[in-house]
Amino acid sequence: MGLMAFSAGPHAEDATGSLTVTTYDVHGATADAIADDMKRSGPLDHGHRVDGYTRWRIDTSYDWRFDPRQCKLTRFDATLSIGMTLPHWIPTGHPPTKLQRRWERFSAALRTHEDGHAAIGRDARQQIVDRARALGPETDCKALVQHINDLVADVIKSHRQMDADYDARTNHGESQGAVFP
Repeated sequence: MGLMAFSAGPHAEDATGSLTVTTYDVHGATADAIADDMKRSGPLDHGHRVDGYTRWRIDTSYDWRFDPRQCKLTRFDATLSIGMTLPHWIPTGHPPTKLQRRWERFSAALRTHEDGHAAIGRDARQQIVDRARALGPETDCKALVQHINDLVADVIKSHRQMDADYDARTNHGESQGAVFP
């Protein structure tokens, strides 16, 4: 199985995050052969092979200032890292035009589905930044750090649930056309 990685998308060079797309090679001269190869070669999602997969991670950094009465956040940043894995079909011989078009429709639909997961990660990052920057001072810095950690954990938890709900609502992209053959 060959793997290829590259940065792509509107946030590839953005200071707030990055998108890395990795592809895995799929071979086959028929729709069934291609589908079988994806089932053998696709990325793992909770122990099951899937056609495509997107994961996101948010890292935060911040500074605070303490004076005799309060601890106040002075800087807060969050960086989003998105990793997307998609299939790359390597046709055998000269595949029929119908099969090529079918693959192109599937690939576009799968990318649309995975972009939906990436959008959930982007929204989580933005909510974390907005909520953290709106925090008022705390009586001590330990309480401020705990408040930040709690809000980051809450936003990530809710957005992980949004990812699961999105997969349930779209049947893992099937309702968006991300099904092959």
